[in-house]
Formats: sequence, C-alpha cells, structure tokens
Amino acid sequence: MYQWLKIHQNMRTGLVMSFEGDNEIAGWAFIYDQSLAVQAFVKFSDFDRARKNLRFFSRDAKTGGGLYYNAYYVNDGSPAEYTIHCGPNIWLGIAALQYTVKTGDKEYLDMAERIANAVMDIQSEDKDGGIRGGPTVNWFSTEHNLDAYAYFVMLHKITGNPKYIRAAEKTLSWLIQHTYDRQELPVKRGKGDSTIATDTYAWSIAAIGPATL
Repeated sequence: MYQWLKIHQNMRTGLVMSFEGDNEIAGWAFIYDQSLAVQAFVKFSDFDRARKNLRFFSRDAKTGGGLYYNAYYVNDGSPAEYTIHCGPNIWLGIAALQYTVKTGDKEYLDMAERIANAVMDIQSEDKDGGIRGGPTVNWFSTEHNLDAYAYFVMLHKITGNPKYIRAAEKTLSWLIQHTYDRQELPVKRGKGDSTIATDTYAWSIAAIGPATL
C-alpha cells in the first residue's frame, strides 16, 4: 500500500490520487484520503512526501470560510468538489498534528489550528456544543464529533491552549446528550438518527477511551 501511495502521488502538487479506475472521479484527491496518505508517509518516516502534501494545503489550496473543500484535482490542485464537511477537514488537521509530533517540525501547526478555529466557530452556533456536518448543512454526525473530540484533545496536548480542552468538553457533552443518551439503544449515527453505523462504536473507543465511556 505504501508503494501504491508513492506511485500515485503527484510530485508537483503533492496530492495522492484517491481512486484508480473510476472515470467519474478520475484524478480527484479527497482530503480525507490525503490525511491517511500523509499519516502513512509519516509512519514510514517518509517525511519529504508528507511535507509535499501538507505544503499544498498550507500554501496553495483554495478554501471556503477557513475550511478546505472535500476534493481537489491531483494535477493542478484546483477544487474538484465545492462541498465542505467538517470531518474530512478535521482529519487533515490530525495528519498535520501526527507529522508535528513525529518530526518536531511545527510548520503545519498553524494550518491545524486554523482548521480547529473554523470548526469551533461552527460549534459556537449550537447551544449544545455540537458540530454540524459543515458550514452549509444542518445535520450532525456522531463520527464528525468524535473526530473533533480527538482533534481538540490532541491540539491541547501539543499547544497547551485551554480553549481546545474546553472545545473537547463541549463536544463530549454533546455526544452524551445526543448519541450516548440511552443505554438500551445502540450508539446513534447522528443527532436524531438511530441508524447503526459500526464506525461509531470502534471510533468511540479509540477517540474517547474506555474509561471515559
């Protein structure tokens, strides 16, 4: 898989192609996938490739309201999809933090904080402290809020800034109210949505931890 990622990274933009063989989205680089690619490069200590990818988002990528679009074209870096969702943006920030911790290089920490601040602006609009799926949608995803909780905790550990732990506490409070509110029901996929999604179980354990759960 690491070799596949290397082969499919555009060395001019630093972006890694998300799919091979799907003509409808040929040459697209979804930002969630870029997060996973960066973390794979970091895992293999291939910091040059990780930096190429993160540098695109730090310096070149067009944004909307402080957040990144869901997908960009690999070859020229222009937006391929003008939808903005919080979860993929948070994962991009998580990749930047993983790189920061592993290398000690804080060049992309500012980018991670910009993402966090934009997400916290969305959080401030909800009286319960929840994070909507994006700036132009009304739905709330359990997965996105778990992403945010883990992200804010990581940022607090790295920066020591208390605003991040306060944001994490608000997110956890929202999760308690809207997804873990009844013991006899499964973890809800989102606010008002009791559909079963298995990632909410695995990610709950990893993001929050068994003791807190």
